[in-house]
Amino acid sequence: MKIDFEAFILAGGKSSRFGSNKALVKLNEETLLEIILGKLRQIFPKVTIVVKDSAQVTTLKIDHIVDNHQYPGALAGIATALSTAKAQKIFIVSCDQPLIDHKVIDKILQNAGDEELLLPVVDGFKQPLQALYDKKAYLKLPGDLNAALPDFTCKLITRQMLRGEFCGIPNFEKSFVNVNTQSDFERVKRIWRNL
Repeated sequence: MKIDFEAFILAGGKSSRFGSNKALVKLNEETLLEIILGKLRQIFPKVTIVVKDSAQVTTLKIDHIVDNHQYPGALAGIATALSTAKAQKIFIVSCDQPLIDHKVIDKILQNAGDEELLLPVVDGFKQPLQALYDKKAYLKLPGDLNAALPDFTCKLITRQMLRGEFCGIPNFEKSFVNVNTQSDFERVKRIWRNL
């Protein structure tokens, strides 16, 4: 059975802990968003950016959709992605994970099955913002999109991908490093220099 895949990058957050729009901060010559977009375009036939306001990405001139939900947070962005996706399987990643590794993504896609959520778990931490959702997960979204993301993901038929499933991918954990603060960004820059 052939599975159709599509990717969405969530870039609608306030970046309040970072202090400015982290999607547009530059790592070398590219923004975090451009880095992730470039990596995903090598794998997926369609990649869409989810934003709260078109002004967030007007300087980049890229295709995007606006999350019109009144609630902040990733769950509203996921709801927008699930409701607009054409493919059955939707890879969702946040805009603050520029170290995302195509080998990790490939491994996730290779493991796609009947589950509503294929959820990597790294060092005991679930990674719902670099995971594969099934379009039917839309039916289980809570009425209140202000709910916590784990409240949604725990309702889904989930298969967790543990450390052993990423064997053979050196330092696979770096793919899941995200930028929430300026110190996180400094850490990512150090890792980036050593790639």
